[in-house]
Amino acid sequence: MLAACALLLVAYIYPGVQVQSYGSALIAAAVIAFFNTLVRPVLAVIFMLSFIGTYGDYMLAKIMLSNTQKYTVAVGLSLFIGQQYGQRWGEFAAGAILAAIPTMILFYISQSQLQSGLTAGAVKG
Repeated sequence: MLAACALLLVAYIYPGVQVQSYGSALIAAAVIAFFNTLVRPVLAVIFMLSFIGTYGDYMLAKIMLSNTQKYTVAVGLSLFIGQQYGQRWGEFAAGAILAAIPTMILFYISQSQLQSGLTAGAVKG
């Protein structure tokens, strides 16, 4: 599912690169660098979506993993509230906040790339 979404994002952005821009790039390395600057925000979004998809995976990890040592964060957190009479909502909430920290750090690191992708199409000229 994520690969199809990534393919559609990349297929959508490449036609937006203007053909007249080829005249400014004289060598192949310059063309590659030129396209990389235009496509970098889309690649950052694809990376973020793939990270969040694998980090928060629940269904596939619940089905495939049998050893509790190898559970993902989402499956491990479900153990706190999965029992009928032993639901520990306080520990679950604390674990969910701690589990969100890597995603927030990744968003903070890639913030400039995501913002440049949002504002790139806003300039008309």
